[in-house]
Amino acid sequence: MKKFFIFSLLFLFRVFNAQEKPDLAKNYNLNFAVPDHPAFFILDNNPSNIIRPGNNMELFSVMASNILSGTSFVIPKDLSVEFAPVQLLGYNKITFQDYYKKRLLYDLKISIGAKSTQKMDSLNNLAFGLRMTWVNKSTVTAAYTTVRNRMLAKDKFREELEAKGETFNGKPISLIGMAEDPAMQKRVDELYETKIKEDVSNSKDEFWNKFKFETSMAVKYSSPDTLIHTVSFAKFCIWNSIALPVGKSAQLLIGANYSLARRDSLYTKKTNDSLGFKIDTLKYFQHLPNLSARFYAGSNMLKAFVEASAKYSTDRLMLYTLNIGAEFNIKDGLWAVLNTGNNWTRSFDDKNGLPPNTSKWFFKLDLRYHIGEKRKL
Repeated sequence: MKKFFIFSLLFLFRVFNAQEKPDLAKNYNLNFAVPDHPAFFILDNNPSNIIRPGNNMELFSVMASNILSGTSFVIPKDLSVEFAPVQLLGYNKITFQDYYKKRLLYDLKISIGAKSTQKMDSLNNLAFGLRMTWVNKSTVTAAYTTVRNRMLAKDKFREELEAKGETFNGKPISLIGMAEDPAMQKRVDELYETKIKEDVSNSKDEFWNKFKFETSMAVKYSSPDTLIHTVSFAKFCIWNSIALPVGKSAQLLIGANYSLARRDSLYTKKTNDSLGFKIDTLKYFQHLPNLSARFYAGSNMLKAFVEASAKYSTDRLMLYTLNIGAEFNIKDGLWAVLNTGNNWTRSFDDKNGLPPNTSKWFFKLDLRYHIGEKRKL
């Protein structure tokens, strides 16, 4: 996993140092909060049961969990990365027109997650995830188009420059001057695109809560050691998430997901030997359908949320979660997500040996980072 991270960073260094073009979609990234990675979720790294929809033009992001041990920060052992493979191949070539025509392909994300649970720093859980965004009303093209339409036309922008008395090479900017001097025309075009870029950046709070519909899925493999031949299937999950705007400063997420998990349990088996029994392992699959809802309130840079979910298990268990927290932007593409709440389990089977009701409080702080995104353009 460490080698993969190093390779990814070296590759991205080459990507971001390539020559840029003025009409690239990446120049207008909206820098919304880093979404949840499917491969991170399936590793049980998050108390939530709903996946936050992804961002358009999000080339690469990293998530780290369990960074607190008591009151001290520690090096995280739960990590995941998510990247857009098609964007990686042409990040410095994707124009607005390209992105508009092939948005589903460009927004396709792949995630890889790893979780270490042993004291010897041995990897025993690995996950792979896939994210598909069907509808996204908060894309860079939507923001760009809205701002451009708001400015009406380049002629209006030029008239504003004239009214302010702007000059180029000592000459006042005017329609006649632009016709006579191609350099003046080019300068006005540059100012126009810069103005749109700034307005798109300032419109983040207008677009962060727009409608989205997304499907994600992930599979987890586990191993008791680091040997490849001992790796086996452990869990499969699929999520559907819908984001609905509530006014200008709130958002409602509704999620439904299904999990298929392999479970192992010990049981006694009668034999013909002198002991009369032996301990064996029973392997079975557990089905876990779930419904969740989360309500956000605030702005793009700082928002609080409250979430409730209910999950049913074929072990005749109901698992309820109440989760409150906040997402906030620390600097540029660096985000923090705070979760605190309670997991409550109710058993309907008094023969499984479990108490009828159990509850567990949790507190988690996750760090998430976008590659190549800035707070202000």
